[in-house]
Amino acid sequence: MQATFVQEGQSIDYTPGSAKSAGDVVVRGTRLVGITKSPIAASVLGALAVTGVFDVVKDNSDISDGDPLYWDADGDPVGGTAGSGAFSSNASLGPFAGYALEAAGVGVGTVRMHLQSIDGQAAVARANLTQDDLAAYDIDFTSMRVHDARQTNLPGTAANDDMAVITGTPGTDAPTLQGVDFGGTTSDEKAAFTFALPPEYVAGQTITCRIRAAMLTTVADTSITVDLEVWKRDHDGAVGSDICSTAAQ
Repeated sequence: MQATFVQEGQSIDYTPGSAKSAGDVVVRGTRLVGITKSPIAASVLGALAVTGVFDVVKDNSDISDGDPLYWDADGDPVGGTAGSGAFSSNASLGPFAGYALEAAGVGVGTVRMHLQSIDGQAAVARANLTQDDLAAYDIDFTSMRVHDARQTNLPGTAANDDMAVITGTPGTDAPTLQGVDFGGTTSDEKAAFTFALPPEYVAGQTITCRIRAAMLTTVADTSITVDLEVWKRDHDGAVGSDICSTAAQ
């Protein structure tokens, strides 16, 4: 058995450290917002509603029907005690609590709210993302550019110092990145691309670049060498030195 049913979940068990009055707002952890429906004495097991419809105090803002509401523990309720807490449509003030079921303008002291506790559409904070060391991000060949003319896409036929995107027959051949076949002589050809680090990347950690290569020459030769140069660009457009420490392979 992997799970045992406990309760429906509209209310959850809650034992407060200090006495709670009916209608108190309680935040468990940093995101779970609940409301007491009846008084609960200190250290006594009670219930905390995490869904339902409530008339709640609000701050002095203009709330529209359907707006998401957030609990500001230090908010100033209209007509109430300053700093005692109020619901607001400002997401920066506290955790999501539910949605307004009516409009309530400036000067109005309460708003009807559908308590939902967890916002399924809320943005995920970057701090809650998990670092995935083995995640793979393919580089689309069609995003490859001429190395010394970044505004130019790679051609369909390789030039003396530029590789080419070879598409082949649609539905039969996969696109490849190829250089000029010089028939056994030395050739040095390049391609460039820009890659934006994903949100789950953790600063200072390793990035691995994998290149799958094959020799497709008419005249067989001894070897082909692949080298990767990587530059980090900052927000001001400045570029540092090559940060790829791996030698040509």
